[in-house]
Amino acid sequence: MRNNTLPRVAQVLGFILSMLLVPAVHALTLTLTGDCTNGTVASFNASTNTLTCTTTTGPTPPGTCNITSVPAAAIQSGVGVSAGTSVTLTAFCATGTPPITYSWDHSVTNAVAFNAPATQTTYTVTTSNISGAGPTLTATVFIASTNQGTAPGNCSIVQTPNTVASAVAAGTVVNLNMTCAGGNPATSCAWSNNIVAGCSGNVTAPSTNITYSATASNSFGTSTPATPTTIQVQTSTTGKNFCTGSDQIITVGWPASGQVRPGTSGLGNQTLAFKITIPLTFSPALNIAHMGFAHLIEVPGTPVTSRDFTVSKNSCDFQSGTYLYNDIGYGDTAPSINFTINNPNFSRAGADFNLSPGDTIYMNVRNANNGSPSCPAGGGACNVLFDFATPNRY
Repeated sequence: MRNNTLPRVAQVLGFILSMLLVPAVHALTLTLTGDCTNGTVASFNASTNTLTCTTTTGPTPPGTCNITSVPAAAIQSGVGVSAGTSVTLTAFCATGTPPITYSWDHSVTNAVAFNAPATQTTYTVTTSNISGAGPTLTATVFIASTNQGTAPGNCSIVQTPNTVASAVAAGTVVNLNMTCAGGNPATSCAWSNNIVAGCSGNVTAPSTNITYSATASNSFGTSTPATPTTIQVQTSTTGKNFCTGSDQIITVGWPASGQVRPGTSGLGNQTLAFKITIPLTFSPALNIAHMGFAHLIEVPGTPVTSRDFTVSKNSCDFQSGTYLYNDIGYGDTAPSINFTINNPNFSRAGADFNLSPGDTIYMNVRNANNGSPSCPAGGGACNVLFDFATPNRY
């Protein structure tokens, strides 16, 4: 009997080899599951044997949008720009799937300059992208000529009492008031040394002269500084100001021509003080042979009126009793009161009194019977002329 084992083994091996050489007819299908969240899909990388979750969310609409302007004042209420000014409006959305479209009305193009119109105008822009419409925004261009006021202008500082006309004693309360004649009304004032909190306030005169300045402001700007004001402080026991109410101080400059003649208009119940400052030096040189003079004279054609008349180093001085010359209740029948000023150390007006270069003296006059004048105020009936001539008038 023949041994058939070896051929049988060879037959089995051949079958196995033939099966290995048969091409694949069907692809292998794998189903992957994992921990990917909603809105993502899983994918497998066979080369790295890794599972990846990929987001599948779609486009987002525009968001976090705003409008800017160049110049910035164009869209600031209360500021604005002049008509015709070049203005650029730019809309921008910080979020949303690009590209984002910005559509303006009034033929405005995003980030493209145009000329400001003649009147205040509101511009609208709509935003959109692939996902649809986004926010709608507006911007108003304000025009200065119709919307903007002006800063205060033509400002000045008023003192009460007016220490420039007559110095006050240290410690005197002086009101400083800042007023502006131009522009929109001031809403605040800034003073040097912060001496006053608002546009008007009281200060206490210090021991020496002091100068203050101030500016006024409103929502439209700040004024140029007003002319500084100086609180004039007395440096001696003389120089007190007794003027009140409607009283007047009339400064009479030392006349280069040698003589001046100021007058009054409407002298009634008030006191007038003619203020004269003796110069430190005299030019031209004094003519010692001639004396100066001061005359208080009725206006020609007016009735003779009784006057109270003093010469003092204090203004409106009918109460101190420290007169250089006193003629109270004098009946002006001449009709003038005359006195002379000698060079330059004393004046004569019924009695001698000393003057020194640099002194300030006041020729004070009022109608007699203080408060009850013998002629009515106004109309010229009470008016006087004041003649003043220097010793060097020739």
